Amino acid sequence: MAAINFSGVESGSLTTEFLDVIGTTAISTTTVRTGTYSLRCNPASTIDGYATLGTFATNGTPSASVLYENSYTQFWFRYATKPNALDEGMFGVLDADLSFKFYMALNSSGNIVVYDYNFGLVATGSTVLTADTWYKFEVYVGSGVTGSYEVKINETTELSGTMDMFTNHSRQWVFGREFAGNNAVDFFYDDMYVDDTAFPSGNVAIKLLTPDANGSTMSWTDGTGSSDYTQVDEIPIDDTDYVQSPTTGNPNVALFDFVSSATAGVSEPILALKGVIRTREDTAVTSATLIRINSGGTASDSATRNGTTSVTTQSRVLSLDPNTSSAWTTSGIDAVEIGAVENNAVAVRLTTVLGFVAENVASPSASLSPSASSSASLSPSASLSPSSSSSASQSPSTSLSPSSSSSASQSPSASLSPSSSSSASQSPSASLSPSASSSASQSPSASLSPSASLSPSSSESASLSPSSSSSASLSPSSSSSASLSPSSSSSLSLSPSSSVSPSAASSGVKVWDGVAWVEKPLYIWDGNNWT
Repeated sequence: MAAINFSGVESGSLTTEFLDVIGTTAISTTTVRTGTYSLRCNPASTIDGYATLGTFATNGTPSASVLYENSYTQFWFRYATKPNALDEGMFGVLDADLSFKFYMALNSSGNIVVYDYNFGLVATGSTVLTADTWYKFEVYVGSGVTGSYEVKINETTELSGTMDMFTNHSRQWVFGREFAGNNAVDFFYDDMYVDDTAFPSGNVAIKLLTPDANGSTMSWTDGTGSSDYTQVDEIPIDDTDYVQSPTTGNPNVALFDFVSSATAGVSEPILALKGVIRTREDTAVTSATLIRINSGGTASDSATRNGTTSVTTQSRVLSLDPNTSSAWTTSGIDAVEIGAVENNAVAVRLTTVLGFVAENVASPSASLSPSASSSASLSPSASLSPSSSSSASQSPSTSLSPSSSSSASQSPSASLSPSSSSSASQSPSASLSPSASSSASQSPSASLSPSASLSPSSSESASLSPSSSSSASLSPSSSSSASLSPSSSSSLSLSPSSSVSPSAASSGVKVWDGVAWVEKPLYIWDGNNWT
């Protein structure tokens, strides 16, 4: 995978992170998915409102000639106001001529609508998007008169096929509504990421790195204030203070250290690092300024550019750590320096130096393995192991996976193992071993089989497979996990119908008496009596 560009708007500056910012757009600090900021596009009915991510030339400025045949975009979208009628654009891909090769809109029913290069309707989605809800979008766009496309919503394919995308490759990615329409809309975007190879496997989150010290080399000392990292670290961005390169010596280098990955909340896997600088000439001269990302002593430089007396942004995106030629790690991020180099010994102001990390957070997944959350069940439950927790259930229950919460039952519960609380019931309930476990019930219930743990344990759940996700069950319950050995964990069992051992035909059951396992008679509730 290779990142093309990405933004979480964490600089607090749209013009720093986006190529074009047109019409009614703003930064939101209240409606965000991650971080502090998001992009808001809320144009009235006759006004545009959008921002674009573009490609970069070798000197780190926006490019009109760096194009991509395929692009895979992940972004998060939500709306506060959808169109009252027809549809309004919410995402698109522009080709080399800045014509839409792919155009996606939201209609008045809350469905996604896709149009081709000629603005011919291609398809309408079936998912109805709900207001004030974040949705994960993944959009693949190819090229050609029969170019392929795919739109996923929350990792499920919504639309796919081919369409006329003309022959040009992709140059810019549009977030918001470019064409003034018939309705006022209010759209939000966060964690936007464009790749040339594949969708990220998880959920992209963009994290901000700010300078917290001068780096290994710092010769730009002619600026404002102390002319150090404190002049280039402001969020939101402020171009009034700066460090400045001297007019002697060549080259002149200004590198900065950054807050740690832990402080920035960065975790692996890491998709890419983007370094950003903002510079301007002090007076009109011929400058040759580049952005440098230094990792472990290995420098990765952009080409130089001759600036002007207006502030300009240069960016550099690296999917691999230049020091290792492998994917970035948190230790690599911790060792990185970012800054500027001036090669013509002229006065250039450096007003901003920032880093952005695109991390790939694993998508949550369901599991039937042991977990520390509540599980539900439909059958009676019983404890087969020493336990110090209480159990109760409002209905007979069988849990599908060990969990570590308590369960309650309106049916009788039999405690087959020592525990440390007392039992009470409104109908027959039996304790077959030393017990003080607190179990309330209104009708009898029994458990026939042990589950899960075969060795002494003090954990709250028996492990069937490595997992920390929530366990699923069939009815409300908070029963706990089972164990066949001395344990302080809570217990869980299978129902008579699901029992594998002991069964109704068994003559007894092994019960822990606090010192050893001893065999005790097994009593089964037949619906009327204990037998």
